[in-house]
Amino acid sequence: MADKALDIRIDVDLAIPDISIGVNRNWKTVEFEIEKGGSYYPAYEGPYEVDASFYYATTLATYKRTMENDVTVNRIPVYEASNPQGGKTVTIGEW
Repeated sequence: MADKALDIRIDVDLAIPDISIGVNRNWKTVEFEIEKGGSYYPAYEGPYEVDASFYYATTLATYKRTMENDVTVNRIPVYEASNPQGGKTVTIGEW
């Protein structure tokens, strides 16, 4: 009986690497090999830390990209100070 290989592919989710299962069968044994493949999506190459803005939106090109870490959006600074009238003055952002 000649050696034959059977290649089975199982697709679970496009964002998760694929899993290939190969079966090599000959007259004495059946061997199973499992290989984890690379990601389906290309790697994200943009910044992982951005500053929030009042005046414009920031879009990170993460759609259909594989990311190594979470993205951090830095907060907008807020400062409070007492004022002569007995209230508080709030400064949002840095001047």
